[in-house]
Amino acid sequence: WIRENDGGACRPPADRVPVKPHRMPRASGACVEKRRKRTPRYHNRFLLVAIDLPAAAVSQGAVLSELRRAIADLHGDLGIASVSPSLAVRFFDAASRTAVLRVDRDFCGILRTSIPTVAFVDKREARLRVVHAAGSMRTCRPALVKHLRRRAEERAAASDGAAAKRVQAELLAAVESAQAMQP
Repeated sequence: WIRENDGGACRPPADRVPVKPHRMPRASGACVEKRRKRTPRYHNRFLLVAIDLPAAAVSQGAVLSELRRAIADLHGDLGIASVSPSLAVRFFDAASRTAVLRVDRDFCGILRTSIPTVAFVDKREARLRVVHAAGSMRTCRPALVKHLRRRAEERAAASDGAAAKRVQAELLAAVESAQAMQP
């Protein structure tokens, strides 16, 4: 590329055919185009969490508040301040006691270490455990459906007669809602 003496634009050498604009060699000065700024990408982790609670209903808010309390106890103010902006419940089913939590990838370790330390939910003894971790909701969905089906089979085997059919119908409805969930 040859720069004109008058301070104007750049032109290709006479003996060279110009190439496509996106493949032109870099030039300095007036010929350099400004780079387009990209919006930052947010990297999340989705944790499929099973809530083992003896025969009682549990609410989404109660589980989330106990998780926040466990994070504060284990990691202090810094842990809760780093996890809180990105912590969200993407799926919750009280019948199967299953939740999908979204958290920033950088702070996933803080949440994962805090989940097993939750001992009580709504003043009732409970145990939380991570069943699956995924990088997107789309990749978490098959594990969620598999887990919900397994829970439906376990609950149907544990109960008998009409109660079993009712429980299985509730859990299969949860499976259908999980399959229809937006990514």
